[in-house]
Amino acid sequence: GRGMFHSIRANCIIAVVSSSVFRIDVGLIVTPLGSLSTSSGEVYMDENLNNQICIVDGLNAYIYNHSGAPFLTPQTLSNGVINPGYVTYINTYFLFGNANTTSTGSKWDVYGPSPTDPTLIEFKQTLSLQTKPDYAIAVKRIPGQGSNVLVFGTSVCEIWTQTGSAGVNLFLKNQSVNIDYGCVSIATIASCDQYIAWLGVNESNAPVITVFSSQGAEQISTDGINHTLSNLRHPSQSTATFYRQDGHLFYQLTFYN
Repeated sequence: GRGMFHSIRANCIIAVVSSSVFRIDVGLIVTPLGSLSTSSGEVYMDENLNNQICIVDGLNAYIYNHSGAPFLTPQTLSNGVINPGYVTYINTYFLFGNANTTSTGSKWDVYGPSPTDPTLIEFKQTLSLQTKPDYAIAVKRIPGQGSNVLVFGTSVCEIWTQTGSAGVNLFLKNQSVNIDYGCVSIATIASCDQYIAWLGVNESNAPVITVFSSQGAEQISTDGINHTLSNLRHPSQSTATFYRQDGHLFYQLTFYN
């Protein structure tokens, strides 16, 4: 089973319980929206300014337009090379990380709202993780850096920038910088107003806690924490979040197996 909650601008919460999706409004009014094709595993969602909420479950993408009828619309991803496993919104676009681990697993997709149907998104561009032979498992907005996003692989991360062009190159890779740590579990990717943190790993190292800020990427786990992380049997079965208390920022990492 699974449970997931996401608050949106429309003063309600979208909840996923197993394969069922619900809208919870003020006064705890619950409205069923439909079902996903999967009933277990991680679910991610984000929203745009066109009243669309995009939900991905590692197999399909779904759109709920919260200004219209209360139902989910499964999306037909037109290029057919990714399984949407992560979604991020930036500057009118939904960016999809790829849960596909075949030869097309390095690709990630850019979609925008359909100009004719408020329940659909349309394909804009396919891009690829380039630095290493790796899978493009997630894409995340970089806090405080305008149009920059961080594309996560399993052993490397790359910085890409939205060009502002509606032509061929919607996003361009920063050719001079990459981060030589990928991500063990996309559920450990968390962001706040200054940082992105995740459980990092590459082909040469055991897991470490990695943080990216305006100064670049750095490892913040100590030798003692790294020793503990190196002895984990199932590091990929993990999740994390940021929270702030009494002016202190905490990154809380949980291993559930």
